[in-house]
Amino acid sequence: SSGSLRTAGELGLSFLAGYYVLPDLVGHYVWLARVQGRSMQPTLNEHEDKTDWVLMNRWAVRNPANVKKGCVYALVDPESPSELIIKRVVGLHPDTVAAEDGPKAVPPGHCWLEGDNRRVAIDSNTYGAVPLGIVSAHIPCIVWPPGRWRWLPPVVDPSRMHTPGAPSDPDNEDMSIGKLSRMDDWADWTGLDDK
Repeated sequence: SSGSLRTAGELGLSFLAGYYVLPDLVGHYVWLARVQGRSMQPTLNEHEDKTDWVLMNRWAVRNPANVKKGCVYALVDPESPSELIIKRVVGLHPDTVAAEDGPKAVPPGHCWLEGDNRRVAIDSNTYGAVPLGIVSAHIPCIVWPPGRWRWLPPVVDPSRMHTPGAPSDPDNEDMSIGKLSRMDDWADWTGLDDK
C-alpha cells in the first residue's frame, strides 16, 4: 500500500516538475512566431490579408553544422541585429550561387540566404553570405491558420546554383568549385604546403 502511495507521489512530483520545466524548455527551444512581410511569399504569408504563424525550432540549429540547404530559417538580421528575419538557405560552403550580380562562392562557416519572393526580398543578394552563427531557428512548418498548416520541405531552385562554364566573378574566381576541385589546388590557393 505504501508502495502505491509512493509511486503516486513520485508521479505527482514528476508531473509538477514537468509542469514547471516544460514551458521553460518550450520557450527556449521551440516557439511559435507570427510572420510579417512579403519576402517569403508564396511560401509564407501567401495572401497579404492573412498572416501565417510558424513553428521555430532552436534546438535544430544548436550546432551550425545542422543548417541544411533548401530549408527555411529564422536568423538575426545582418542589417538590424535586434530583429529576426526569415529566409531560405540557398547555398552553403563550398557552393557557388548565381547571385544577382554574378556568381559568388559561399565561404566556410557561412550560408547564402534568399527570400522566395525575389522581387521584394532583402537577402544575401544585398548583404552577401552570412555567418552560420546568426541562424537562430529552423522553421519546419506553418501551424496557423488551420487551412495553411503544412511542412516546409527543403527546396532549392536549380537556377540559383552557378554552373561551371558560366561567366565568373573575378573576386570569387579562385574560390569557385571548378577551380578548387583537388586538394593540391586548395593548398596552392591558400599558400599552404603539406610538404
